[in-house]
Amino acid sequence: MSRILIKWCFACFLFLCLSATASAEFYKYKDADGVTRFTDNLAEVPEDQRPQIKSYVEPDDMLSDEEKAEREKNEAEAAMQKAAEEQEAAKQSQVINLKQKRADLEKEYSDIQKAKQELDQEKAGVSVPDASPEDIEAYNEKLETYNQRVEDYEKRHSVFQQELDNFNKQIEEFNTK
Repeated sequence: MSRILIKWCFACFLFLCLSATASAEFYKYKDADGVTRFTDNLAEVPEDQRPQIKSYVEPDDMLSDEEKAEREKNEAEAAMQKAAEEQEAAKQSQVINLKQKRADLEKEYSDIQKAKQELDQEKAGVSVPDASPEDIEAYNEKLETYNQRVEDYEKRHSVFQQELDNFNKQIEEFNTK
């Protein structure tokens, strides 16, 4: 009976020692497309790459509970900081995008104003009693094109204004939090 007890105690001791020192290893390798991959299963690593793969041990395996808690707290803070930075970068990207759209709309508005002045000058020439029907028809086609251009501009300007209003609303909501 004592031999069985000794063997059983030895087996338990061995199990405890091995489980305490066991670590979660993972491996780094490149797949067929050259993409770096990580796995905890050595069988997933292509055989030709196994001799040169790198094996990593999880740092948690050697930390105390307090150290793990501190690390988790730091990771959570870092994740929150990263999220805030990503949100700020997205906001800055939106600002740049809106500024570019506004500049494009302002240029288009300026071009429309120039086209209106040209049409007004051309209208004076078409109003003369001796204007040909071809001149009048050409002017009317230019006027129709101009009106379509103004209508398209107004639609784009309206969409831009909605985007700007939504962005400003998001900023207000963020600032009130």
